[in-house]
Amino acid sequence: MMRGEMYRGYVCDHNTLKIKMKAILVHQGIFEELDATTLKELEDKRKIHEIESEAHNAILLSLSDKVL
Repeated sequence: MMRGEMYRGYVCDHNTLKIKMKAILVHQGIFEELDATTLKELEDKRKIHEIESEAHNAILLSLSDKVL
């Protein structure tokens, strides 16, 4: 039996996806910056947007074209 949900013909296991995304963000050095308390401490909205954009782009670049 398959774990996860079907997405565009692929099995999507959310736990595995979560682990992979965390590994990517740790590798890029932005995982700790994305912590909610760390972001709350920052007052510079530009810096917050920059950190979130880096994380978003790192995740998108790690996905295959078929998933996007």
